[in-house]
Amino acid sequence: MSARRREDLLNALLLSALISLVLSGLFSALDLGLTPGWPAAWARDFAFGWPIGTALSLFLGPPIRRLSAWLTQAQTGPR
Repeated sequence: MSARRREDLLNALLLSALISLVLSGLFSALDLGLTPGWPAAWARDFAFGWPIGTALSLFLGPPIRRLSAWLTQAQTGPR
């Protein structure tokens, strides 16, 4: 596996973990309130959401990166 591919994989894992952790905590707290059952719900929601976030990041990351590059080139093109 190339260094670039390893970096992309690690980036997808870390970013999806952070986003899933924050959003699962936020939305489970909004749904349940900060009750005694909230930490368990947060953990369950995070365990469910992280693999989905990772898969989305891995599969949609490259086309989104290309779209971002194209959009920024279009914005900074010749005047």
